[in-house]
Amino acid sequence: MSEEQIEARRRRQASAHERQKWLDSARELNLHEIMPDSEEGRAFLAKLDAGDIHYLASNIYYDGPFDEDWAMACLLHPKCDLGTGWQLFLGSGSPMSIEEYLWENDAKKNPLGIFEADVHRNDAILKRMNTVSFASRDYAPSEPERVLAYETKMHAALSEGKKLRWHIPDDAFIGLKGLEAETHFERNGDDILEAFEIWLAKNDPDQ
Repeated sequence: MSEEQIEARRRRQASAHERQKWLDSARELNLHEIMPDSEEGRAFLAKLDAGDIHYLASNIYYDGPFDEDWAMACLLHPKCDLGTGWQLFLGSGSPMSIEEYLWENDAKKNPLGIFEADVHRNDAILKRMNTVSFASRDYAPSEPERVLAYETKMHAALSEGKKLRWHIPDDAFIGLKGLEAETHFERNGDDILEAFEIWLAKNDPDQ
């Protein structure tokens, strides 16, 4: 083994050791154990900037007990970005498919059915879009092409005379910078940790 290969292996081993220490010590909270309206959840939310909120919202999988609560906490955060609103609007299912479900089940006792949480979340997103109350327009959802696709589908449905629950205002389609959000945190499973590079800089003995 060459000296270069030995050094590369040493660096990998050192990095793995540091990452294990990071996993052991840098946890902020567990998304499936802590609710956002708990004391610990509120303290965590108070630390977040717009980039952190976008990162967190982009990594909600809607498969845990408090995922919907965290999605709403991100949406209602005063620093929430319009791009984050779009991420949450598009992120857990096709809004137009939900619209079609609502049309088909309008006469039922519970017309929202399995999409009740999605409907309430999207109603809240539309309210922020209508009041232009998002803090910024910096970020892009993970699949930004879906924003344009929704605009096309929305106008097609309106031209057919269909009544839409989520008639997105024109203002919400423009001005997005489409930047990639930088964050101070990382998700590892259900845990949220201080970002590895930030933690490493704080815990580097040579600093």
